[in-house]
Amino acid sequence: MVTFTDSARFHSAVPMPGPVREAREAALGLAGFGILYPAALGLTLGGDAAVTAALHFAPSLLIGLLALGFRSGDASLRKSVLVLAAVQILLGLHIIGATDLGVIVVLTVLYVWGTSAMLIYLLRRPQAVAWFTDDGQG
Repeated sequence: MVTFTDSARFHSAVPMPGPVREAREAALGLAGFGILYPAALGLTLGGDAAVTAALHFAPSLLIGLLALGFRSGDASLRKSVLVLAAVQILLGLHIIGATDLGVIVVLTVLYVWGTSAMLIYLLRRPQAVAWFTDDGQG
């Protein structure tokens, strides 16, 4: 299915496969969370908490930026997002052990783990692998 946004923005009638489109949306949501969560911590707990959260969610921001290029079909984008999603999952382990915010941390880490795992799953689907070819032709 070609959405109006895809055809208007990218001047292409080649539809982005569902798993790739869903991964792009999840990645942008994760990046948005990576911006809003440190901002909320900064407002409620102070600057130190915001800086720590921003560092923990740096891979989320990079994932979101890379997802903006999914239309190109570049295989290096897919591989980079897979690696960053795995790094984000590992950082979740550090977040759980390094903070004492109670249920907030658990919910935050569960969201990040779930979204990162979903990105890994979606980008390993056959349709996504076929889209991200080594020659970047999508």
